Amino acid sequence: MMKFLILSAIAFSGVRPPAVSNMFYPGDSAVLYDSVRKMLNDAAQHEIYGNIIALIAPHAGYRYSGSVAAEAFKQVYGKHYDVVVVLGVAHRYPLRTISVAPYTAYRTPLGTIPVDTALAEQLIADGVVDTVRQAHVKEHSIEVELPFLQVALNGDFKLLPIIVGYTGEICRYRDFADALARALKGKNYLIIMSTDLSHYHDIRTCERLDKVTIDAIASMDPVELYRGYFDKKYELCGIFPVTAGLFLVHKLGTSGIEFLKYYNSAPTTGDSSRVVGYTAFAVYRNELLTQAERQFLLKVAREAILAKLNGKPLPNYDVKDQKLLEKRGVFVTLTENGELRGCIGRHVSNEPLWRTVQEMAVAAAFEDPRFRPLQKSEFDKIKIEVSIYTTPPRPIETYKKYIPGLHGIILSKAGHHATYLPEVPIDQCWTREQTLSHLSIKAGLPPDAWREGARFMVYTTYKFSE
Repeated sequence: MMKFLILSAIAFSGVRPPAVSNMFYPGDSAVLYDSVRKMLNDAAQHEIYGNIIALIAPHAGYRYSGSVAAEAFKQVYGKHYDVVVVLGVAHRYPLRTISVAPYTAYRTPLGTIPVDTALAEQLIADGVVDTVRQAHVKEHSIEVELPFLQVALNGDFKLLPIIVGYTGEICRYRDFADALARALKGKNYLIIMSTDLSHYHDIRTCERLDKVTIDAIASMDPVELYRGYFDKKYELCGIFPVTAGLFLVHKLGTSGIEFLKYYNSAPTTGDSSRVVGYTAFAVYRNELLTQAERQFLLKVAREAILAKLNGKPLPNYDVKDQKLLEKRGVFVTLTENGELRGCIGRHVSNEPLWRTVQEMAVAAAFEDPRFRPLQKSEFDKIKIEVSIYTTPPRPIETYKKYIPGLHGIILSKAGHHATYLPEVPIDQCWTREQTLSHLSIKAGLPPDAWREGARFMVYTTYKFSE
């Protein structure tokens, strides 16, 4: 404990002053405020049917990308968040890790924003970030987002500034996202992924590259985006924060992503030979159930398992909430010490939702053929996760329409069937093709059986856990 306290005292000290004011944005507070306010007023408000949990925004000088950034921040105008996580990229330091800023606060011409050092310390303790002060001193990818946050958001918020560097292993971004999602549970948060698109190509090359990169971001597949970047298919300077951020929003339970705006530097500079692209997105989550309804279903699942362990009949409940009486497919997943302990589900159900959750909880605990039945000694160790179908399974004409992370998938061939929930490829860092190979094996088929003669269905789920 003493070692950790000493580390914390060393890691977090001082206020980080502006490094790029009067270069990327006005250094005078009144001019900066008026400039940002005007850009926000001019930006379009999109109809997004869900709670915004993340934004993708550019980080160039406001003259070039300010209108695109404003389009992102306009979508959260007037909202309040307890903590804003900004994932930036290192432009001036060869960062080979994920580094949380070692400051107690960030200052811009519009004021000072406190850093959520408690949250940062939790991530350090989890071993998924460290602090490399040199990477933060002159870096602009976090700083230029801050005046937009200061003008757009209502009330005070804490900042978690993190620069995401090259880690060598894509699964390290998954592990970071997993730890950060756990740390954010129960908090009112917003995630910012800071990136520009292609750099210094002619206008035709820029627009071609930017289109395929925007399409890849819109698919929300972090593995495809990451691998495609290194294969030169996509170009974005913030590949590392966007990869980590896409893993994160999947861990947080995203429902989808909304493209907001694209622009490039050519109209501003008048130079079509060396062009930089910019884009903005909003990531959202639709809340199918209230917190009270989620807690009730988790209670139903746990009490059903306990009743079975004690040899008692399953409890009955006088349920009048219409959402809990709907008939939906359900999967219940059990984990123990972070490892899978059982997962059973039903794609469609003729029973009320609460009853289906109850039955699938018992099935996951005692009927999953991959595991021995749950023991009483394990009851307090398990964690329960419920996935409720928001859309029923529907056929797709080709596996290329399957989006890992957003879709659950069902493979059928020659009387064999298998399914993966949406989160499986994200948890495993699999590509689409790797996912389908593992799914074929799960169905009792050869690994390449998915390539010919297989039929596919996809569905979406709403996930929550204890």
